[in-house]
Amino acid sequence: MVIPVFLGGITFIFFLKSSLSYILNIPLDGGCTLFGKPIFGKNKTLRGPLVMSVSTAFWGYIVYAIFYPSVMSPMQIVFRFALVGCAYHIGELPNSFVKRRFGIPPGSHPPKKPYQILTRIIDTTDGLFSVGVMYYFIFTFSLQSILVAVFVGIFLHQATDMLMVSLHLKK
Repeated sequence: MVIPVFLGGITFIFFLKSSLSYILNIPLDGGCTLFGKPIFGKNKTLRGPLVMSVSTAFWGYIVYAIFYPSVMSPMQIVFRFALVGCAYHIGELPNSFVKRRFGIPPGSHPPKKPYQILTRIIDTTDGLFSVGVMYYFIFTFSLQSILVAVFVGIFLHQATDMLMVSLHLKK
């Protein structure tokens, strides 16, 4: 369960470093504001849902072809994992929306320590929980397996965050 989303995230990081990245650098909120503040902010672009959907679908297909041949048709596998990849990005949007309401810039945290800890936890888990929900509804994984995968995903998310910081893609 974790491998397609993890590899989709790694693929996303490499895409961000590519010269093609600018093509999809279109804000999801279209630059619109709500009460004078951005809806999601400049970092939430078409790159997220599109690249995560395609890359997670690709890696999900590879994993299923190796470990679960003939369980589902290739189109079912690709479609379901594309939904999983998109769910990861969609799961991040409510957090971005709330942070913009409080005037917290993209990639930043609030100035007070307790709120920093809370936003870091939410930043790490929001996409993973939406992926868990998607897995629950479109695959036959047990709730226990999904919770273990989310827990493992938290640690992998931290590792990819460190990679993004080292590549200067994130502060």
